Amino acid sequence: MRPVVNIVIGAVCLFLSACTKTSNEPTPTPEQVYTPSEMQKSPKRGVAFGKGDCPWYDEDLPLMSPALSWSYNWSEQPQDEVISAWFDANKMDYCPMAWNGNYNANRLRNYVATHPSCKYLLAFNEPNLKDQARMTPQQAAALWPALKALAQELNLLLVSPAMNYGTLEGYSDPIKWLDEFFACDGVSVDDVSAMAVHCYMASPGALKSYVERFAKYNKPVWVTEFCAWEAYAIHSEEDQIRYMCEVLHYMEQSPLVERYAWFIPRAKAGYPYMQLLTDEKPIRLTNAGKVYCGISSMDTTAWLDGLKEVSAADYMQLSSDAIQVRPSSRSNHLMLYSLSAGQKVSYQICLTKEVSTMTIHYSSPYTASQVLLYHNDALQTMVDLPKTEEASGWGSVDVPVSFAQGEHVVRIEGYESDANIDGFIFK
Repeated sequence: MRPVVNIVIGAVCLFLSACTKTSNEPTPTPEQVYTPSEMQKSPKRGVAFGKGDCPWYDEDLPLMSPALSWSYNWSEQPQDEVISAWFDANKMDYCPMAWNGNYNANRLRNYVATHPSCKYLLAFNEPNLKDQARMTPQQAAALWPALKALAQELNLLLVSPAMNYGTLEGYSDPIKWLDEFFACDGVSVDDVSAMAVHCYMASPGALKSYVERFAKYNKPVWVTEFCAWEAYAIHSEEDQIRYMCEVLHYMEQSPLVERYAWFIPRAKAGYPYMQLLTDEKPIRLTNAGKVYCGISSMDTTAWLDGLKEVSAADYMQLSSDAIQVRPSSRSNHLMLYSLSAGQKVSYQICLTKEVSTMTIHYSSPYTASQVLLYHNDALQTMVDLPKTEEASGWGSVDVPVSFAQGEHVVRIEGYESDANIDGFIFK
């Protein structure tokens, strides 16, 4: 898809507890971020943002940067050197693109010369769409040797043409286009390090099936544009967030998916409700933006400090991609939203002393709820969550435990009625 709106983004500030690796990078202010505080950001997560002027980039960058590892803008280089410098300083990977055959090789050479950390070159954008790069496999193959030579000259890894279901006659199926392309003289699937795909289907199951079609090429998949954009399914931001949670959980855990980039953070308000940033000053993350930036990276190297409050959304493992998170009204992180019977979330906890109590902060405004608490896969107890007051919405329960100093795996499982779990702490 051709970029139609603008956003600029940046990169991460890490803070890891004594039980994890340490970092000298500054921690963003609480007002800026919705991201797991003791996990590394996802190496997969990125954003596609528009070309041209971006008058708010100085406000966008602090909001988006803690969660994102890479970005691109359908061009050979970022909008300006200020943005390039931000990416470099925050260890964020910018990926240039040869949108069609009219790319500017010297602009790309200049960018790589001044930014030697650049690693990838994205190839043609949706060549099987009439209003995009619009090339038959044979036309693209004729341009391929020059692009491949340029990538080799600059020591860049090529990513395949970015494919979607198309409008070019005879090539609505992206697999048909790719099969013919890779069969052309001078072209090989071994030329690319990954397969780029775009997906706007509103069903998470449809996205999964579509992505897995590309496994036939034995390459990692980059989902370089995605959001839900089908009117029958998307009627509100809530619908988009529900889709987002399930798709992000799938892609974070899938060994096939190497990278993904949301389309698009800054957009006019309204359908299809995919905007991650507000469209007016002061610029803020939307609820969808808070979820995209704050949803767990499922960093299995992190052991969370259990003597500080742990966000319930900082899970390392979950039983279902459909488990939901939402911004919390109690704290500056995400909460588990409406945890249902049989849904399970697991946490890696580090304790620097023996503890006897686990305090769980929760909301159950309509009826009393129950959850099951597991320790290292052994059921510990059933926890009653009394109905909370409608006005405040939040309550807490103290659960007797006996955990020694050291590392522990804690699992919470929904049991009866749905509850929102905001966080927990050990004492």
